[in-house]
Amino acid sequence: MTADLATITGMDVPTELLIGGQWTSGRSGVLPVVDPATEHAVAEVANASIEDALDAVTAAQDALPGWAATPPRQRGECLRRAWELMIQRSDALARLMVVENGKALKDAKAEIVTGVVIPPDWTTFWTQAIQQGFKPKIASVGKALLFPSAIEALGDKGQNLSSEVWWSPSHPFKSSLTGQSTKQLADAYTAATKKQWTQPIGFAHALFEVAADVMKRSRGPGERAATLDSLTKTNLETIVGPLAWGKGPVKNVAKTPLVGGQWRRGGSFKYDLVITSNATAPNIPAGGKMEAIG
Repeated sequence: MTADLATITGMDVPTELLIGGQWTSGRSGVLPVVDPATEHAVAEVANASIEDALDAVTAAQDALPGWAATPPRQRGECLRRAWELMIQRSDALARLMVVENGKALKDAKAEIVTGVVIPPDWTTFWTQAIQQGFKPKIASVGKALLFPSAIEALGDKGQNLSSEVWWSPSHPFKSSLTGQSTKQLADAYTAATKKQWTQPIGFAHALFEVAADVMKRSRGPGERAATLDSLTKTNLETIVGPLAWGKGPVKNVAKTPLVGGQWRRGGSFKYDLVITSNATAPNIPAGGKMEAIG
């Protein structure tokens, strides 16, 4: 750490790699951190090598069993403590972002929360954050905000929470098996179960579409090589959109469209997931505009 950086931020800034709970130097030396405004180096940070990255992955794997066995409330407390430290040091962190990448100070202090956590951890964090007066403009969280039951558990605190949307009744696709539209499939699920639709419904249905299509083009269930060949050559319009494993972005991967949405009160259920951002997939209609958390 340089004296200039400590003076600018008002706090000590580690410049090494944190792997397995230990600070360590990078195997590839150091990298300078240059302030875009002055073009002067304000610090030198560890330059991680491939071996460093593998060490970090191994450390994460080693820590997983213990973390998975930790009760959700304790995991939530860890998130809350991390949030408390970020709030305490928000001014210093904002100044660090200013000198590190040239952001304006007001942008560096933008109130956005994002991450991927399980519902119990998020419920604990979000409830306690609001109790202590912290309310960011946007909270976009994967996994924890996937199902409507998790949003309902927050009571009135679920309004305008954001999440990625990979399937909905608004998606303009239909089943290659039944001819149902996404809306018809979601409505049929609700009629049969009396429950609100969820995103995995579309992909569960698409699995059967792919299986049926592959078996039509293969020699039979006992011909593994032929079945694999048929699978890799799949080019099918499904309830989740076009699926083609031969079109990338890398081998054996098929991409489906992704949009953004917010949970809003009202409608047939306590909360509805409304598509609010479709810039990456304009063919999927938006049902509203992005709103800040009130």
